Amino acid sequence: MALISPIISSSKRTDPRQGALASSGFQIRNSRTRVAVYHHHAACSIPGHHEAKLAPDEFWVTPMMDKAAAQREKIPAMALVLGLAGIVPFAGGAIGTWANPDPIMHGFIITLVLTYGAVILSFLGGVRWGAIVNSAHHTPEIAFSVVPSLAGWISLLMPPVIRVSVLIGGFLLQALWDVTGVHTGRLPDWYGRLRMGLTAIVIISLLAVLGKLVL
Repeated sequence: MALISPIISSSKRTDPRQGALASSGFQIRNSRTRVAVYHHHAACSIPGHHEAKLAPDEFWVTPMMDKAAAQREKIPAMALVLGLAGIVPFAGGAIGTWANPDPIMHGFIITLVLTYGAVILSFLGGVRWGAIVNSAHHTPEIAFSVVPSLAGWISLLMPPVIRVSVLIGGFLLQALWDVTGVHTGRLPDWYGRLRMGLTAIVIISLLAVLGKLVL
């Protein structure tokens, strides 16, 4: 099947080539959504298309497909609530390290924040483990999914400045990997958007902690 670029428009016309498209792997049903598909290569299974032509063909997208796409775009309410709750210790700890003048309490707050950061980094690696195990193809990525847990554990054995630096690097790399997973279809679209927003707040909080440690 040739590479395609979909453009969605509204129509009630029937498509005379539904049979050809169905044989190419598209699921055809009655619907009111029409998709115009432009074929950019000659390797197309639909008769009447040539390399020099960019004329569109049409096929019908089912309501079920539309609903599934909308669900992949929308961030689930529970995931959003839990995600926002999960960054409270980061933000609160960053504020506490600067607002509390007591050196003993100051060290205690930093320990809490960095230990919590190691736990959350391990959790994010576990998310990727679950996504890979649940897929039909087990790739070498399953080995990478344990790296965040190891990085979080090792960071606990390091001095505070190195510990927070490891966590910052770990969260940045994990976020990049998660966004890549969205683009490859291993993770839902909403997860990438949620992760980027939460990661930004986590990184800012950890940078604030690092600033307090080095100043």
